[in-house]
Amino acid sequence: MSAKRKGIALAAGLLGASLAGVALAQAPPGAERPERQGPMQGRRQEVRQRMLELFASRLRAELGLTDEQFQAIMPLVEAMEEERAAHRRETWQLRMELRRAYAEGAPDTRLEELLQAIERSQREHQKSMEARLQEIDEHLTVRQRVEFRGFLERFRNEMRRRVEDARVRRHLGGPGGPR
Repeated sequence: MSAKRKGIALAAGLLGASLAGVALAQAPPGAERPERQGPMQGRRQEVRQRMLELFASRLRAELGLTDEQFQAIMPLVEAMEEERAAHRRETWQLRMELRRAYAEGAPDTRLEELLQAIERSQREHQKSMEARLQEIDEHLTVRQRVEFRGFLERFRNEMRRRVEDARVRRHLGGPGGPR
């Protein structure tokens, strides 16, 4: 994979993981995350919206975006995140199906079929994320493109820490923990 493709893949992956990670992290292990409903679903949406607002305000400030640039890229960023979330759900479902099939002793042909479906989904997702990032890049200067990738990495790391902190608090019964 070329350095350019690796950079695109990194940036696309960083953003998607950042924006949706907190909401998914609050689901208990083994839960059917894509279909979850109830009071926590509203909380997840609220957290997701706050993360998006934080992302937008920091992105605008750190990259020095003009109003025109900001208005052009935010819908692209949001669409990229939605595509990433849909891909995560699809991949998660395929992996669960693969685990079940393996545990039930499914024939190798079925296991191969599921493995290929996962790999195909990943390739298609990669292409989609590259295209989204290229669309975003069209609205940025070269320096802003470099800053955007660094921003994505920093934001992802911060959100990952927040997710982990929320898990610890929930487990220990502290603020943000079980009620």
